[in-house]
Amino acid sequence: MSPTGKSAPLARLTAALRPSSRLGRTRWRAALLAAATVAASAVWLMGPSGNAAPAFAQSGAATPGILTGVSCPTLSVCVSTGEANSVNGGAVIGTTDGGRTWGPLATPPGVGGLAGVACPTKLHCEVVGDGNGDAGAVYGSRNGGRTWHAQPAVLAGGLFMAVACPSGTVCEATGNAGAIFGTINGGITWTRQATPAKANLVEGVSCPTTTICEAVGFGGNGMALRTVNGGSTWSAQTLPPSVQDLSGVACPTARVCVSVGQNAVDAGSREVGVLVTTSNRGHTWKRRHIPAGFTDLVGVACPTALVCEAVGLGPTAAIGTTDGGATWTTQPIPGSMFMVGVTCPRPQRCEAVGQDSNDDFAAFGTVNGGQTWTQQSISASN
Repeated sequence: MSPTGKSAPLARLTAALRPSSRLGRTRWRAALLAAATVAASAVWLMGPSGNAAPAFAQSGAATPGILTGVSCPTLSVCVSTGEANSVNGGAVIGTTDGGRTWGPLATPPGVGGLAGVACPTKLHCEVVGDGNGDAGAVYGSRNGGRTWHAQPAVLAGGLFMAVACPSGTVCEATGNAGAIFGTINGGITWTRQATPAKANLVEGVSCPTTTICEAVGFGGNGMALRTVNGGSTWSAQTLPPSVQDLSGVACPTARVCVSVGQNAVDAGSREVGVLVTTSNRGHTWKRRHIPAGFTDLVGVACPTALVCEAVGLGPTAAIGTTDGGATWTTQPIPGSMFMVGVTCPRPQRCEAVGQDSNDDFAAFGTVNGGQTWTQQSISASN
């Protein structure tokens, strides 16, 4: 299964940035985030206040599209972002009962596609993607997604791909063209930060503290960057030479990080998932063996230095470790699913989101560290 998006401006941009890449995940992400403006024919339901909440489909029906990111500030409250095909644009859904039921939240004004979300509290969330005018955009909510406001972090002609908020005031948002923007006042102002010249697509970011963050992506090959001073400077780190592209990263501590991505092999005719770890603040990274058959790993979450979950596309859609990434085992999310985002508010409690085999929104939850995963209900309307 290879999810596709609807429109082309940012796909063309990303293709220009990476003309030699044959990585299927990157083609998917570029197309996904290249959503056009929200279709005028969309049906709207008014939320409790402010922005309208879209009726993605008939009540009780599945929602065509893909979920790209998820954040759970508490065990019961989670927010997920993505793209709904019926409105050809961004979508935000939420749960307040630990994932037993999900429903639509308000859609940020003028949003195209949404790539990621970070919620430092159950009321405060930041989402990133692209907005009006084919530009990367950041939107913030202080009321649990009932309303959203565009924030002054605009990436002209580009897209934001990930966001991390280690506190209610400090966040980092990453995107194409080596872009990393930071805020220290909860999104009132954002500042573009200097990154190494090789930085190209900065696809994932994780901040174990308010001053230390790790960012990963593509910069001619796999790329890892670190700041230890809140983004004043970012330094490139050395990855194993076999790593071609990284899309997600999780750092439960300042010393320990796990990153996932994809390599093209056999002259680009075949794709395989890739996973690397560091236990010394990124001074050295080690490539790890993963179960056979994974063509892509997209998202990763590590609630502790030993326990991590990674998701993507393979014989199953999830793998887990309990020894800091030395060994990984498959977990029972069906391989027909394409999981893109994952978060774990506790070691035993995780949420994974993506797309099912019918190209509809999909969400799964576990309360036992991945031994079992349960598919969750997503309502198409309030």
